[in-house]
Formats: sequence, C-alpha cells, structure tokens
Amino acid sequence: MSLPRRSLLLAGLVAACQLPPAEPGLTQADALALSPGWRAQLLAATPVYQNPSAAAALQALAPGALLLDDPRPQLWALPDGTIGVARGLIRLADTEEALLMALAHGAAHIRLEHVARANTPATNALAVLTTGYPAALEAEAEIEAIADLRTRGFDAARAAGLQRILAALDGSASCLYLDRAEAARRHARYGTTATLPPRAASAAFLTLKRLFPTPRAIQSGIRGD
Repeated sequence: MSLPRRSLLLAGLVAACQLPPAEPGLTQADALALSPGWRAQLLAATPVYQNPSAAAALQALAPGALLLDDPRPQLWALPDGTIGVARGLIRLADTEEALLMALAHGAAHIRLEHVARANTPATNALAVLTTGYPAALEAEAEIEAIADLRTRGFDAARAAGLQRILAALDGSASCLYLDRAEAARRHARYGTTATLPPRAASAAFLTLKRLFPTPRAIQSGIRGD
C-alpha cells in the first residue's frame, strides 16, 4: 500500500473513532418524563383553541383531549396520555365514527407504548410523534383502534371517509396520514360496507360539526378547498 493511501486510511479510521456513539432509544420511563416538555413545545407552536363549547364537546368524546387552533388535519398523542386534536381534523371528520377512530388511534399509540417501541432517540421523538411512526406501528395502532370502535358498538366502515379525504387532499404527514398508500391500506382495513345499523350522532359531535362543518364539496367526494 502506498504511503498516501495508507495515510488516508489511517485518517479515516481516526475520524471514525471520533464519531459520537449512536443515541440510544427512549425507554417508556424516559418518554413519560419528557412528555410535559414535549407538550409545552407543541402548544407553544400551536396553542389551544379558545372556545369553551368546542372544548367541552371534545372532552365529552375524549376526556383530557386538547382542541388545537390548527387548520391542518393534525393529531398527536403523548405517552403521558395527552391527545391534541386540531380543529382542521374535526372539520374533515365527516362522521362521528371518523373522529372517534382518529381519537382511538392516538390512544392506541399511547396504550401500546409506541414512542419507546419505535426505538426513537430523544432528539427525534417529537418528530415521530407529529409526523407518524414506522408503518408497522401505525398498522398496529389502527387495528387496535378498529377493535376499540367495534367493541363500543360503532361500525368501522363509517370511519373510512376521513382516510379517503386525507388521501384526496394529500394531507401533511401525521400519525393519521403517512402517505396515500398508507391511507389506502387503512381504508381497506375498515371494510367497505357497514354491518351495523347507523347510530344517531351524539350531542357533542353535533356541537363540534356546527362549529367546524365539513365542506359539502368534500362530503361529496370532490377535491375540497
């Protein structure tokens, strides 16, 4: 080996030895301890929507959930149990089942300890929380959410519209929408035909829809505004 090549190889080995070790993934205890700080960061970027009627209606559907002043269809769920729901998501939820499925999906991420199981380092955890988990964990959360909805007597097929809407609008990534392919897989999991009789919408959901109505163009399957 020539001297210049040997020198380059030695320099490369020295540089490699100087690289910092890979940051370890979070444990569940770490995730719980970091949750208050993450919540503060998220709420500093997107504050709570100031409407007592809307907040009370969302609390009736999901105790402890926060209504966010965000026009995008976003949802995040922190390991400590806090779920943030954007008014933009409520606007696009065309049925109560769709909104309940979204909430159940977030709750499943919490219950299944996905932040820890994603082997995510602390420096990247907030990005995972807000833009989605690995596809396998997203699928696990969705299957759990579907089972939860069915246990409560709701038909999952009536929740499928939200994924269709997000895919049509090519929504920004979140734990509810990674890309169009994932939206199509979720849509298929719900089933295409409702098997239970329709349920009357709750007073809480009707309150939310009066405040955040789904545009008729989106309801009819046309690309929305």
